[in-house]
Amino acid sequence: MDDSGSGGQEMGPKTKKLIGHVAFRQRLASLGSRLHLFFLILAGAYAVGLLVSRFLALIPGQFFDPATLSGLLPPAGVAAATLVLAAAFMHHPATPDSARLVDTRMKTKDVFLTASIIQNACGEFKPLVLRSAEVQAAEIQPKSVMPLSWMAKTRDVVLAALLVTAAVFLLPQYDLLGKGEERQREAERLRRLQESRKTVALRKAILKKSEPTARRSKEVEVALTDLKQTFNRMKRKEMQGNLRGLNQDQKRVGQMWQKLSERRLRDALSRTPTGQRFGSRSLKKYAEWKQQIAKGDGSGLKKELAEIANLARKLSTLTKGADRAKLREEIKQRLKDLQDFVEKELNSRPCTGALAQAMEQLGLSGVKGLSKEALEALQESLNLTELELSQLAQTMQDLKDLETALKALQLAKRLRKMTSSKATS
Repeated sequence: MDDSGSGGQEMGPKTKKLIGHVAFRQRLASLGSRLHLFFLILAGAYAVGLLVSRFLALIPGQFFDPATLSGLLPPAGVAAATLVLAAAFMHHPATPDSARLVDTRMKTKDVFLTASIIQNACGEFKPLVLRSAEVQAAEIQPKSVMPLSWMAKTRDVVLAALLVTAAVFLLPQYDLLGKGEERQREAERLRRLQESRKTVALRKAILKKSEPTARRSKEVEVALTDLKQTFNRMKRKEMQGNLRGLNQDQKRVGQMWQKLSERRLRDALSRTPTGQRFGSRSLKKYAEWKQQIAKGDGSGLKKELAEIANLARKLSTLTKGADRAKLREEIKQRLKDLQDFVEKELNSRPCTGALAQAMEQLGLSGVKGLSKEALEALQESLNLTELELSQLAQTMQDLKDLETALKALQLAKRLRKMTSSKATS
């Protein structure tokens, strides 16, 4: 027999088909086993997380609530991870491995293994081996070599999925360590903080439209300009026309003065702050603030706000420690003093409300996870307070200017009467 002539002879088609089908079934079996294994592992991890969440509340319950998107993500992650891991770790048998399995299961005395590795060899026994493998391959079914037993594994997967699903829907929520309640408090704090920032932003937008930093409000400025024009248009011989114009302006200015003149504000500005309320050391400073506001000047209070804002910025740069706690306490005390002064001496609810929000935000700055956002909100509330003080100072300036205008109108009317009397006599 010619060795050189048989060196290139390959396995017959039936042998190739058998070994190929067996290799395919081996891959399927490996994939099924890995799916079974990794699903049970990941489902077990999910079940442990569910128990930890439902009994200890260490994991937020939203991750196990199928009614929310965050509750659907973990099961989807289990399924996806199972597929990825199973595909990554499945076994890909080589041709000799599949041939050896055929020999082992069918007891063919290594015929197929020899046929798979003898293809490129030379020898007088090669054609005999290949022919024998081809004959026996025609009688062997791949499923006899590699049966796919999927019932038991499928049962395990379905039971595990049902048990976990039942636990999700039936297991009640406990909070043995109080972590769930703590998380709810944190969520409520964050909600309040976010709502307060929205309120502050809305109020600032409204105030900026009215230009509170201007010396007078637009309405009062227009009224005073019209009054000046009335005075300029007055003519000596048109007494009735002059009086009619003065009466109209007096009515308009009087209505504006009545609208702006809040009784509680004016009474508060007419009182003297007591040492029992604020402390004698701060009495002089508070008296100066009141005098400034009464004149339409809020520079003293704005300076105090600027100093508090600088302290808040400094607080944001400090880490945990005694210095941070001491600085927070100083800011808290100065805010409280300023709030008491504004509430009791200026009787300004908008300013008091802005400072109350600043106090709350300062308190939240000590909460873990909220410090940065709370200090940012504190700065925004201090800015709002400054705008509210500008609005208050503008109101006081408007009242002062309107009072001056009313006096001028009354004087003009008296002069008109005197002139009329002289003309009559």
